[in-house]
Amino acid sequence: MQPHCLTLVSEQIVDSRPPNNSKLWLDRVFLGRAQHLLQLLANLLGILPEALHVPDVILLSERPVKSGGFADIFHGQYTNQAGEKVEVALKVLRIFSSQADSERRVLQEKFAQEALSWSHLHHVNIVPFIGVNSTFPDQTMAMVSLWMAQGSVLAYMTDRSLSSRSAILLIHDVIQGVSYLHAMNIVHGDLCGRNILINQDGRACLSDFGLAGFIEVQTSIKTSIRSGSGKWMAPELLLPEVYRPNHPFQRTAESDVWAFACVVCEVIFSCFSSKEVT
Repeated sequence: MQPHCLTLVSEQIVDSRPPNNSKLWLDRVFLGRAQHLLQLLANLLGILPEALHVPDVILLSERPVKSGGFADIFHGQYTNQAGEKVEVALKVLRIFSSQADSERRVLQEKFAQEALSWSHLHHVNIVPFIGVNSTFPDQTMAMVSLWMAQGSVLAYMTDRSLSSRSAILLIHDVIQGVSYLHAMNIVHGDLCGRNILINQDGRACLSDFGLAGFIEVQTSIKTSIRSGSGKWMAPELLLPEVYRPNHPFQRTAESDVWAFACVVCEVIFSCFSSKEVT
């Protein structure tokens, strides 16, 4: 069996999981095991399922529209199966030429893991995943998602003078998104205002969930200092030796809840400080 056939078979298993009333399998257990198999195959063979590849993406920006510590965001466009032109965001993993092959391999495996996890998430409050693309040189892959022209939740509120009721509705969207991730056994890990984007319908959608793992890989390579959005990090993440002695550093659902509380403060403060509240 060819490598692409192996990954295709595994992906079909995930997409055809048994019904919730199955006596042999619990849906979440089956899905988790099938996704784990798919990730093992992707790491072993060094490829992702062909169904995830998005061809012929055109870059609309030569330079990144946003840069972070471990990835750059480019603005692009592709034509979907219906013949419609769709604007997309391309998240390109930043791999340094100075990194050893083993370090690059770890980052690429992490990329595959997050791409596969994201591809199976479908929720109104999660930024839609479209696939992966290899437009960029040096065999650098990009995660392709729907372009969110409205920007982050904080920019959206500031530009539109939203009421406190609107702010609460956006917070509710965040609750729904985080609850869905946790139900899928996924920890966001870097929840903050800039990672909450607004879609064309004015709904809040979570992005960059799970990608804090890239930060952990990068910092474990370069330094022992933990990275991330410090102002939103729970005490046990900032001072693990105090709050969780003899335990490894780990982002959890509980630390997501702490970060969510910080997001609520962000959104409400933005509502009060920038415009008159109605």
